[in-house]
Amino acid sequence: MKLYSYTVTHDSGFAPNPFWDYCTLATCKPDIRLNAQEGDWVIGTGSVKNVGRDKLIYAMQITEVLPLEQYYEDERFQAKRPIFKGSKAHGCGDNMYRKVNDEWKQLPSAYHTYRHRAKDLRGRNALISEIFYYFGRKAVEIPIEFRALTVIRGYKHRHSSETVQGFLLWLNSNFKTGKIGEPSINKSCGCRE
Repeated sequence: MKLYSYTVTHDSGFAPNPFWDYCTLATCKPDIRLNAQEGDWVIGTGSVKNVGRDKLIYAMQITEVLPLEQYYEDERFQAKRPIFKGSKAHGCGDNMYRKVNDEWKQLPSAYHTYRHRAKDLRGRNALISEIFYYFGRKAVEIPIEFRALTVIRGYKHRHSSETVQGFLLWLNSNFKTGKIGEPSINKSCGCRE
């Protein structure tokens, strides 16, 4: 089991998407989405521009990895398709790439335009979690003994097993799973260019 960590620069509810009983990462972070496997964990920490450094925005244990074309077709994730005239949750839909005659098509999105497409598709997969903690604007302070898990740029996945196990024990002992808070910002790109 690996733990991938990165800084969430724009916590809009798009990437990650904590709505509809699943936390998903189907856009942004292509290297993580390409390499992470079932059982691995992904954590997103805050930045100075959103909830503050050393704060946990979300943690998810990957319970399923689906290629983007299967993610689009899967009935469980139909509600995660972007809909402009729906609720905030509908507008944050990350299920926006489908294949038609071996060609990728992109649904309109308030968060990612055609210029994000190559980066999004490079990740190939949607990471899905039924075991997640999404704090959003209620981000919690990461105890000092686990701050080695945080990163300012890019991502990390090489952490000591003792640190990872301690962090997961702290998380499981102190919080209930699910969507605890709302996204910290109303609208933005969703990830850094």
